[in-house]
Amino acid sequence: MKITRKAALIAALMLAVPVGYAVAQVPHMMHARPSPETMQRMLDGRIAMAKTALRLTDDQQKLWAPVEDMIRASAAERMKQREEWMAKRADAGKAEAGKPAMALPERIEKRSEMMTQRAEKLKQFAAVLKPLYATFNDDQKAVAGTLVSMMGGRHGGHNGHQGWGHHGMMGMAPKDDAAPK
Repeated sequence: MKITRKAALIAALMLAVPVGYAVAQVPHMMHARPSPETMQRMLDGRIAMAKTALRLTDDQQKLWAPVEDMIRASAAERMKQREEWMAKRADAGKAEAGKPAMALPERIEKRSEMMTQRAEKLKQFAAVLKPLYATFNDDQKAVAGTLVSMMGGRHGGHNGHQGWGHHGMMGMAPKDDAAPK
């Protein structure tokens, strides 16, 4: 059976539409939010990796426990805030169109409050971390610095959103009404 050039072109175009649609959906699937269970498993893995990389002694393991507890509590708080943010966003979609946005002074005030909360959490984390860090040898200190730069902060990790949470060692909450990343 001989296929004409026109028939081949039509067949290729007919095939291109569904294939193109399927390919276009891949980025959307890749950005789907992981389940809480998956997020917990990833946190467990990051904590295990940090402990292994640090090669903690038995005495240091005891000092690690409060650090890990704080990391886990922070992650749980972030998850709760993320769920609240998503619910708020869903409700906002149902709200009246044309509703005025928060005025600039109120946005600045809200941002300031959130920065103060983050600073307080970081102070608490530093207080828990200091006793453990004081026991580190030079190698462990170097590894700890690498872990923080690799996994923490806005400039570490992949696109600055990896690590203990999406905003650093303590995984601070998303700023203002910004979407979780």
